[in-house]
Amino acid sequence: MKKNIYLTILTIVTVLCIIGGTCYHVIGWGVSLAKGITRNFSQNTTENVGKLTKDTVNLDAFSNISADVKVMDLTLTKGSDFSISYSASEKLVPEYGVDDGTLVLSQKRLKSNSLMGLDSKKCSVTITVPEYLQTVDINANVDDINVNQITAENLFLDANVGDIDVNACSFEKVVSNANVGD
Repeated sequence: MKKNIYLTILTIVTVLCIIGGTCYHVIGWGVSLAKGITRNFSQNTTENVGKLTKDTVNLDAFSNISADVKVMDLTLTKGSDFSISYSASEKLVPEYGVDDGTLVLSQKRLKSNSLMGLDSKKCSVTITVPEYLQTVDINANVDDINVNQITAENLFLDANVGDIDVNACSFEKVVSNANVGD
């Protein structure tokens, strides 16, 4: 009887170790979980969150926006000049530039396991435009899209996980797709 109990316990522990090791090596689950647990019990959280890169840049005039972003809170708002400002952790710093009258905004492709522990990976971008736009095309994987006081001919929004908020705007054509969120 005792032998069967020991064999059962040994089998259960072995199976759990195999599952845990597979999760650790294949999807990085163990690494993110361990970081999250240590961050939650740490008293100095700013050191664990990592350094944020912050910048504000005036841009050349543009009439279109094309954004294909992975993890980003994106705000598009009316202002006095063409500019972009962001605050982002190291791996999520946005890449941007004005090419042929189009602001192109993107982020580097994230590893499949890098979406684990997103609470330590933050990126917030605000694009300011002073005038009418032709086309705004935003494709966002994770986080929110906010559009405030913008006038444009076309608005195309695609958010896989996150909320879409559009306030006090005017568009001739709007196409919106939200998989998970409001």
